[in-house]
Amino acid sequence: MSSWTRGPRCGIENCKSRLWRIVNGQRVCQNGHVKEGEVEVGEDEDDFLNSQGRVLNLKKKTRSIYDNKSQQFAGKDANALYLQCVQYILRKQVEWLVESQGLSPQLVRVVRSLWGLYLEDTQFASTVFDNPNDINDDNDNESGNRSGNGNEHDNDNENDNENDDDENDGQDEDGKRPKGKVIVDSKVDIIHTPLLCYLGCVLLRIPVYIYDFNRWIYRYQLPYMKGLLLLPPSMVRHLGSPHHIRLTPRTAPTEDKLHEHLQLLVDHFSRLHGLQFPRPNWRPLIFKVVYDLMLPPEVYYAVDKLLFEEMDMQLDLPKRATSRNLGEQLVAYPEVMIVAAVVLCTKMCFGLDSVNRAAVGPDMKDSPATVAFDVDVWIDLVRKLWIEDESFSEADDRDVLYWDRDKLDRYFAWYEDSFIHPSKKLGTAASESLSLPERRLLSLFPLGRYNDKGQVEQNSTGGGNEKPSVVPRPGIVMELNRFLQSTLHSQWTEGDPTDNDQDSSPGSRYPSFRIESASNPPPVIDTLCRASARLAAASLSTFRSVLFNLEKKTRQTMVVQPRRNELAIQRAKAREAKQAELAERARRAEDAKKEKQAQQAKANMPSQGEPSNE
Repeated sequence: MSSWTRGPRCGIENCKSRLWRIVNGQRVCQNGHVKEGEVEVGEDEDDFLNSQGRVLNLKKKTRSIYDNKSQQFAGKDANALYLQCVQYILRKQVEWLVESQGLSPQLVRVVRSLWGLYLEDTQFASTVFDNPNDINDDNDNESGNRSGNGNEHDNDNENDNENDDDENDGQDEDGKRPKGKVIVDSKVDIIHTPLLCYLGCVLLRIPVYIYDFNRWIYRYQLPYMKGLLLLPPSMVRHLGSPHHIRLTPRTAPTEDKLHEHLQLLVDHFSRLHGLQFPRPNWRPLIFKVVYDLMLPPEVYYAVDKLLFEEMDMQLDLPKRATSRNLGEQLVAYPEVMIVAAVVLCTKMCFGLDSVNRAAVGPDMKDSPATVAFDVDVWIDLVRKLWIEDESFSEADDRDVLYWDRDKLDRYFAWYEDSFIHPSKKLGTAASESLSLPERRLLSLFPLGRYNDKGQVEQNSTGGGNEKPSVVPRPGIVMELNRFLQSTLHSQWTEGDPTDNDQDSSPGSRYPSFRIESASNPPPVIDTLCRASARLAAASLSTFRSVLFNLEKKTRQTMVVQPRRNELAIQRAKAREAKQAELAERARRAEDAKKEKQAQQAKANMPSQGEPSNE
């Protein structure tokens, strides 16, 4: 290993190091970059320790490991290519919604318009194409950087000028970047693509919600988590590693990310463009939640009456809460609040605790709470359907230790179908472009599912009708709903509801639990909250917080406020009665006074038969 010597600028991955040394016959810069195609050979084998050596520039027939890196764009070109990739994925998502889900073809034009407004705010279109001469100069400089590593010795001065130009690009005389030179804003994210599709559905009044997009994403149906596989190889070849990471989310959006980014987009479009989105029709969402949770249809009417009649909720698109006001906190998550309202009405009707509830009395005969079903069977189906399904998108690496062989095979088949590009499979027409390490890796670990004899099974590479991920198949929810409908029975009985010491009617002694309370909720309520939080694309803590706030507001609206109104009416009646009594007393006193005055006047008047003193 030789000592450090000063030489030409490295230039690999924009490296500015000029210090080099020889390691195993190869030139390595201070940052560890190896100069490809250069090998140092000693002048004399007997005196190789003291010889300075000479450098041979060898042309290799094999592909350099830095060929792909030399093709990667940087600067404005990289940002422009990244936006093109996001736009390509967005187009694939809209096409999937129109073709697979049967949405209106007008969604294409609406989403295109929203995407145009979205790009205007990145200031990309207003800065890149302002000065075409600068763009051509930058492209010439970047093409010179990508022209190859073997000519960098001859073009040392040119590289220095190019790097200096790159450092000063977009800066004024004071060295500060003006506001108009921002090419790409950091807010451009792949998570905004399904939200733009959702906002397009809102403008067209299509009953599709975040509730639906969340399920399509974590089931890998919507082109989102494997969007990089949809891009053409010509685009992927020029993308850098940071853009690869941004275009390939590792997991589905969790922890309220969809709702938080939707709040930002709605606020952004309304504040900068004055775009006012219409109020969505939330009743189809209530039906979807009741249907997916396999609840009786009476719960739908209870939720509709609670939200839109008793509480008169005006639910627009989500807005960020600016205060601790209970109403603003609920409006910040409208879809989560609707799912929480379904849970609230279910608890009010059936309790879901250890109390045996029954609708007693003639007043409860027509109540939705008179319908009951087998709670144990129902909650077991909810847990298996929405919590324990094998979507694999939320799999933990610690769970792999407890998987059996069949589940491992299903996971590998799912991963191959979701993340392995078809061109990466041996035997295909595009497999000739695979690198040598990829070929060796595929020869050791071939794709496909194999039996005990080492033979590839049929339809094991993701083809065919068999799905590698075990998710609820179409129609399974309807079958389970029909099964649960057979267990429905009436819990209404005749009698006097005041016979018992404690009221056990539906809705009485309503159990309410805070987020981290000392008293844990019953297993049935906990399972229902976990399944509902997953369906609502919210974290469990957020869902419980929204549910608790909704219970508090419901109690204020339906219990506390009526009592206050009743007390106010009673107090007003008492005041009116007291005022009437005081007025009556005053009237009587006035009458008595007048009568007394009349008597005195009569007493002072002389009678007709009495003689006069004169």
